[in-house]
Amino acid sequence: MSICSIVRVGSRDIARAPRHVLKCICATLLFRGPGAIAGVPRALVLVHDLFDEIEAFYTIYRLREMGMDVRVASTELREFRGKNWAATLRPDLTVREALSERWDVVAIPGGYAPDRLRRYDEVKELARRAVEQGGVLVSICHAAWVVISAGLARGRRLTGSRGVWDDIRNAGGMVVDEPYVEDGNVISTRSYSDFPEFWPRLEAKLRGMGMLPGRHPMGPADSREAPNAAARGPDRVRPSAIPGLPGGAPWPGPTDAALRPRRATSPAGPRAPLARGAPSLSPPRRPAAISRPNIRGPDRSPAPSPGRGGIGAVTLSRGGARRAPWWASCPRTC
Repeated sequence: MSICSIVRVGSRDIARAPRHVLKCICATLLFRGPGAIAGVPRALVLVHDLFDEIEAFYTIYRLREMGMDVRVASTELREFRGKNWAATLRPDLTVREALSERWDVVAIPGGYAPDRLRRYDEVKELARRAVEQGGVLVSICHAAWVVISAGLARGRRLTGSRGVWDDIRNAGGMVVDEPYVEDGNVISTRSYSDFPEFWPRLEAKLRGMGMLPGRHPMGPADSREAPNAAARGPDRVRPSAIPGLPGGAPWPGPTDAALRPRRATSPAGPRAPLARGAPSLSPPRRPAAISRPNIRGPDRSPAPSPGRGGIGAVTLSRGGARRAPWWASCPRTC
């Protein structure tokens, strides 16, 4: 009996399995993840220094929400720093190790990381294999640089950040200014601002290719608006767009009226004045703080500041009268 059949049968057969078989299962789960055994589709996200944090982290978690086994890879195993908020990512494996495995989706977030990734031959080979083996290559923002260096841009419709449009044209590609551009197995988007439209369409594409089993819990697979609407909150979701509600039952969440802020009104009505002598509903106001100068002596001359040697403690105004400097009202601990 193979490892996959043991896992699918149930816990009883796993308990009866020999010890070396259990060790193989644990090692596979530890180093390759549950997707290596259960047949879950696998995705690889490539990062390097100065990656875009929003595009990288959103891509990782969005692919996991689709039910994919997501791994992060780079040219070496160390912490890579983002370009905006100095967030770090440590890859699970190197690109050389990823070449020996098959990936359903290879996603490359933007930032300035693609400019560094395109310099490595193994990265370009990984991008070419993803397309040749029937996988999907996802290019986000500046990741079109990797597509160009891998020789996949010629004759293709691509998009990306405006900074790479000339590079796409010079490589023989055609620039399309749209949030979702699909040409064969290469799918590209301009930036993370297009994600609300890009990811539902990419999910529909992957489901059409048979990579994602079942239906997404947030909505039907053939609806592009259902995942977006469900993410906005229960006040904007139509009950028909959410599966599992019997008989068109309303969404069991707060209504629009419950989500609006309420105005404080009196019992008589919204604009009725309060009766004379009625207690006020507003908290009492604090008296304004009065700053008094630190003065002394019969002539009300300001005191010298401690720690400053008295220099500048007394100044003269235009009329010749003595007045305290701006720091004379500070407490003794200044």
